[in-house]
Amino acid sequence: MRSRFTRRGNEAGFRGAAVAAAIGLVLQAGCATRAPEAYTPIPATAAAAPAAEVPAPKNRDPAPPYVILHKVEGGESLWEIARRYGVTVADLAQGNRIRDPNHIRMGQEIEVLIEAKP
Repeated sequence: MRSRFTRRGNEAGFRGAAVAAAIGLVLQAGCATRAPEAYTPIPATAAAAPAAEVPAPKNRDPAPPYVILHKVEGGESLWEIARRYGVTVADLAQGNRIRDPNHIRMGQEIEVLIEAKP
């Protein structure tokens, strides 16, 4: 004669197997509906590869030089004007067609070419 306990155990075992089978079907159905490209494994070599170096930005062309128009005041010399703008007396004389750098007159307009600094 069988005991009730064993019989219930078999019934519970059968129910447990049915539930497990039903869960398995649900899981399989869920896996079947997932797109295969949704998960792409990363190869171990790609994960360990160093990042590619980003090229340094190219130096832009320097800004073009610009011209300042200086009006000579009383008592100024070409040397003082050159020193004020950071250029040479020879550059000022040549750029303004001044033959004698010691002879400039008050009110004369002198073009000073300034090189742009990077």
